[in-house]
Amino acid sequence: MLNQNLLLSKKDKIKLVRERDGFSCAICQKDFKVNSDVTLDHWIPRAAGGSEDISNLRLAHKKCNAWKSDRIPNEDGSIPPRPPRANYQDRRRRKREILESLCTDCYDGRLLLEGELCPYCGTPAGPEDWPHWAKRRANLCKHTPPEWCWACSIGIVDRKPVFLVLLEGE
Repeated sequence: MLNQNLLLSKKDKIKLVRERDGFSCAICQKDFKVNSDVTLDHWIPRAAGGSEDISNLRLAHKKCNAWKSDRIPNEDGSIPPRPPRANYQDRRRRKREILESLCTDCYDGRLLLEGELCPYCGTPAGPEDWPHWAKRRANLCKHTPPEWCWACSIGIVDRKPVFLVLLEGE
């Protein structure tokens, strides 16, 4: 059976909810000053199994609707607080732990050539999609096309442009 509310336009839904609840925000209880600030809020969020039915829709200011997000209201209609986020120091410590766990010699295989193993950590060559110029170390590079190291690519080491190599040969 087709839900008839899906056939209504947004404007019609707002009109029906306005007739039912009045023209005030369901979250902050303040009246709307302009029509452009009106949004439809799914009281029980769709992410939590809420429906598109008119009985699940409320009018809300844009900021209030964004603030409520996908939180499920309490029985009394209040909105529960957000779970606390990790503070800056916790995120910074976690980032430092991740960076310290990387092998600084091969960056977990990203600087190794295919089939090569890192002598310090034993990691094989990095992901296939890692650029070929990042896999070759500058001290092992011949600095000739078509395979260059990172130093060749950014111009630290002088190299011949590819079109000259193709025209003149090596």
